[in-house]
Amino acid sequence: MQNLYNKGWKAVPLRDFRGGAKEFVLAFDDAYECIRQYALPVLQRLDFRATLFVPTGFVGEWNNWDYQFFGRRFKHLDEGGLKEFHKAGWELGSHTVGHGSLLELSSGRMETELKAADSGPLLPLK
Repeated sequence: MQNLYNKGWKAVPLRDFRGGAKEFVLAFDDAYECIRQYALPVLQRLDFRATLFVPTGFVGEWNNWDYQFFGRRFKHLDEGGLKEFHKAGWELGSHTVGHGSLLELSSGRMETELKAADSGPLLPLK
């Protein structure tokens, strides 16, 4: 990140991307707590902003996927953590409610996953 910054690049959230010279989008899936611990301080120091995709049904909870492969579970940001990113100028995007594969869901369930993810108590953040 420091090297990109030194070369004049700028990270912006997806909503702000205009395709300008030396502009790129940085995005993080799943809104894990470790993003606040490791990425946010570095990116704030460089004035880089990003997009954070949040599975809204897991706010403040532990993930229930992928841990069988890696042997670890990860904590998702809670409401306070999400507000911290919002205040830092990051974009918060929907990553559905339950983090399921949209390819495997019925059209009715897919619609519920997408619509409900954008209408929870966190949105819009103030």
